[in-house]
Formats: sequence, C-alpha cells, structure tokens
Amino acid sequence: IVLEDVTVAGIQAGAPVTAQNAIIKGGTFQKTVNMDENSIIAGGSFQQEVSANGSITGGTFQQNVRASGEITDGQFDAEVDLGYNGTITGGTFQKNVKASGTINGGQFDATVQLDSSNAQILGGVFNNIKLPDYYTLEGTVIRNAVITGSLMADTSSKAAVSNTVSFSPIESRHLSLIHISEPTRH
Repeated sequence: IVLEDVTVAGIQAGAPVTAQNAIIKGGTFQKTVNMDENSIIAGGSFQQEVSANGSITGGTFQQNVRASGEITDGQFDAEVDLGYNGTITGGTFQKNVKASGTINGGQFDATVQLDSSNAQILGGVFNNIKLPDYYTLEGTVIRNAVITGSLMADTSSKAAVSNTVSFSPIESRHLSLIHISEPTRH
C-alpha cells in the first residue's frame, strides 16, 4: 500500500505501507510501515517494524522502530534506534533505546545506549544510561535528566554530566564544572 499526499485515519492495513508526504492519524497496521521525511504518524497501532524518517507524534508501537526524524509522543513497546539527526522530546519507552541523536525528554524504562559522540541527553527520566564504549574526543553531554538506575561508562568515556539527579553515584570524572552564582542581596 502506498500512501502519497494524503491524510488517512482509521484504516486497517494488512499489507506493508509506504508513506510519502502523508499523515497517518490512526488505524491498525499489521505489516511494516516505511515513511519519508515529509510524513507524520499521529496515532495508530503498529504491529510490525516502523522506519520513520518523518515525525512520530503518537501511536502504539509493538515492534522495533528506526527513527531519524522527531519523536514527540507515543508508546514504544519494542526497541528504538534513533538515528544521527533524530530527536526524542517525549513518549514512553519500555525497551532499550540506541541513540545517535538528541533526547530532550521522555520516560525510558529500560537502558538508553548513547551510540555516538553526537548523542546527547538534555532531559527525561531514565532507568539506565550506557555511554559509548569507545573514546570520544568531545564527549557525550547529559544534562537536566533523572537517572533512577545507573550510569554505565567505559573507562575511556569523556561524557560530561550536569544538572542531573541520579539515584546511584556518578563518577566525578563525568561531572561537568558548573559555576553557581550566589543570589544578589539588596
């Protein structure tokens, strides 16, 4: 099934779907869905793998999702692979997330593996965060996050962590130097 230059709602698709410049607002998708950078998934139930170059603003995903666009919401019950230019600003993630892009928010109930020196966490609630296993020159940035599990790092990681609450210790070599100004008194 090819959806091109349309908005669809409530369809029942039993065959693979390719979306080009399309908006999917709901329905049940029993086979794979591939969407271009001009397409949006705004809802629906996706029972097989989704490859999303556009935006995901809602929906329930039962199989792996490869995303190089933006994820702002959704329920992800399988692993997510966030590409280099991808962003996550919201959603609930039940399984592992491998991120080469930027995470600005969301609820992550499994491990988030930062997979490049480009990867950043700028907000969200995380169970576990695993830093890249290789030396990164610039270092990975984690700030404004809550870590309920642990921050796992290789000894050569140059990650910088700031403004982050963690329920387990963060090694001092990962903490960013932060200048805190005292309030002015009048």
